[in-house]
Amino acid sequence: MFVGKRLSYERNLCTVRYIGPVAGTKGEWLGVEWDDPTRGKHSGQAGGVRYFKCASNHSTAGSFLRPNRPSDTPRTFIEALNAKYAAIIDPSSNVSVRISGKEVQEVGFAKINQQISILSELRIVLVDGLSVSQPVGEEIHEHWAEYASSEELQQNPVSALITQTCPRITELDLSRNLFQGFDEVALICQSLPRLTALRLDGNRFSDLSFVTDLIAVAQSSFGRVDTLSLEETLLSCEQIIEICRCFKKLVSLNLSTNQLRSINRFTNGRGLPNTLTFLNLSANVFTAISDFRALTTLTNLQALSVNHGMIRKVIGTESSDFKFPTSLSRLELAYNEIDSWSFVDTLPSVFPGLQSFRISHNPLFQSLQTLDGRPMSNERGYMLTIARMGNLKALNFSNIAEKDRLDAEAYYLGQIIQEVQLNPSDKEAEILATHPRYAELCEIYGTPDIRRPKDNINPNSLAASLMTLQISCEDEHGKPWPVNPAKHDFKIEVPKRFSIYSVIGVVSKRLDVLGNQVQLFWKTGEWQFARDRNEVKSLPWDSDDSDDEEENVQQRVLEEVFLKPSTRSIGNLIDGTNIQIRAKCLI
Repeated sequence: MFVGKRLSYERNLCTVRYIGPVAGTKGEWLGVEWDDPTRGKHSGQAGGVRYFKCASNHSTAGSFLRPNRPSDTPRTFIEALNAKYAAIIDPSSNVSVRISGKEVQEVGFAKINQQISILSELRIVLVDGLSVSQPVGEEIHEHWAEYASSEELQQNPVSALITQTCPRITELDLSRNLFQGFDEVALICQSLPRLTALRLDGNRFSDLSFVTDLIAVAQSSFGRVDTLSLEETLLSCEQIIEICRCFKKLVSLNLSTNQLRSINRFTNGRGLPNTLTFLNLSANVFTAISDFRALTTLTNLQALSVNHGMIRKVIGTESSDFKFPTSLSRLELAYNEIDSWSFVDTLPSVFPGLQSFRISHNPLFQSLQTLDGRPMSNERGYMLTIARMGNLKALNFSNIAEKDRLDAEAYYLGQIIQEVQLNPSDKEAEILATHPRYAELCEIYGTPDIRRPKDNINPNSLAASLMTLQISCEDEHGKPWPVNPAKHDFKIEVPKRFSIYSVIGVVSKRLDVLGNQVQLFWKTGEWQFARDRNEVKSLPWDSDDSDDEEENVQQRVLEEVFLKPSTRSIGNLIDGTNIQIRAKCLI
C-alpha cells in the first residue's frame, strides 16, 4: 500500500492520500479521496487536524478506511476484454444500440454474436469502470506464450500480446479505471495500430514522468489518435499540456469538469497543440473569456464549448484586448452567469469569425424587461441577440433566416429609439454608445425620427396608466369613413389594462357600429421590407409602365400589427402612451 494507489470498493473508485494514525483512534487508517465526492464525509480534515488534501474542491470527497477492508480485485486490460466481450452470448439476443450514429458493440448484442465471436474483430471497445490497472499480467502472458512464439512476441511481449488479441480497435474507452501512471495507457495504445479515438475520463493519474522522460516513445504510442477525452481527470493545466504533447495529430479535445480556472499560464512556453479544431472546456470554473485567452494562438480552432460554467464577463482582471482567430466560427456559452447585454455586444470584436452561437439558459434571459418594466419573453431576448451580432447565422442550434434577421434588427432599432425617446435629450449620445450596431443599422434601414413627448409623466401617476389612441377609420376598401373628417379621425384615452375587446367596444360605440364590424391595426412606426411586389400597397404615383423595373428590388413599408380580439390587455401588447391605430369598418 502506498500514497497515490488507486483502489475500488464495490466499483466505487478512490485514491489513497494518507496512510497512518488518526487522533483519538487506534491502529492505522487509509485516508482516501473518492472519485464520487458525495461518498465522503470531509475534505481530509478531522478533529481540526489536516491529514491530507483532496484534488477535488468538494467538501466531502475524503474518508478514512481500515487497510484490511476488502477491495475489488484489479484487472488487466486483457482480462477486462475477456470479461466483457468473450462471455457466453445469448444467441437469441437481437438488440441494437446506436450512439452518435455508430453501432455500439456490447455483450449480448446479436452483432457481436455474429461478427466478433473472437476479440480480434472488435473495433469499438468500452472497458470503462472495470478496475483496469495494467495492460497484461504475467500469468496471462505465460498462457499466451505457450502457442505465440513469434519473434515479435519475444521482443515486446506486452505489445505483441495486445496486438494479436485485438488488432482492429479504432475507438477505445478506458475511463474510470485504476491506472496510476500514464505509461500504462501508453503501453496499451502502442499495441493498437488503428486507434484514432481515446477516452480517459475519470482517471486519476499521479505519475506523468513517462511523458516527460520518454516523450518520443509516448508520441509513437498515440501516433494516429486524433480524438482525446480527459473529462473529470482533475489534472492541472500544466499536466494537460504535458499529456497533449504525446498527441501530434490531435484535432478534438475534451477537458470538461476539471476545475480549470485559467489556461493562460504555460510551462516552458508550451501550450495546447495548434492542430486542434474542437475544444470542450465545459463545467470548469472560468469566470471570464479572458481566462482562456491563450487559446487565441490556436489558428486552426473552429469550435469552442464552455457550457455549464461561471462566465459572467469578457475581460476579467486583465484589461488588455485580445482576439480569437477568424477560424473559430462556433461558440457555446449556455448555462453560465451572463447577465448583461454589454457582454453580447463585445463578442463580435473578440470572436470576429463567429457564425454559430449558443447562449441559452443564462440569467440575462431569465430577467428580461421592457423599457417600462414589464417582463419580456425569451423569444424577444433572442431577437435582440441576433440583432446585436450581425454575422450570426445560427443561434442556439437554430439557423437564422433572412426574415428572422430582418424582424430582429427592425425590433432592436425600434427599442433603441424608444429608449432614447424616454430619456432627456442630453442622454442621447450616452444611450447610443451602449448600442454598437446603431450606426450600422441606420445605414441599412435609414435613420429613424426621434420624437420625444412634450410632457414628462411621472410613471407612478394616474396619467402613466393611460394610453392615447389616435384612431383613423376607413371602410373595407381602404377609403376614409365616415365621410365627415371630424368623425373618421379622433383620439380616445383608455387604461392600459383595457382588453382588446374593451378597446373595440369603445371604438365601435364612437362610430355607432357593431363590435364585430370593426378591426383594429396597430401602426408600429417601424419599417419592414415587403417580401414581394404584391405586399406593397399601391401608391398614388405608381404607373403601369413600371413593370420593366428590376423585380428583386425590395421595397419598405410601414409595419402594421393586427390586434386580434381577446381578453389580453392592450398595455401588454403595445409599448408607449401615444399609439396610432387604423380602424377598418366592415360595413
